[in-house]
Amino acid sequence: MTSEQKAAFINAQCTCAMIERAAMTWQNNKDIQEKRPPRYGYGDFMELQEKYLIGHNQVVEFFR
Repeated sequence: MTSEQKAAFINAQCTCAMIERAAMTWQNNKDIQEKRPPRYGYGDFMELQEKYLIGHNQVVEFFR
């Protein structure tokens, strides 16, 4: 895989993570509006890095 292909893969993974984060944020806002506790917490958002392989160390290792 070329460096350009690796960069495209990382960008695609970031886009997927951003879409999921937006959905999680939307759900939390809806829960708050409906007087329920938010469904997603800090840990849930941080797990997106692992799920989509976009944490700092993972990306650095991917490009090695």
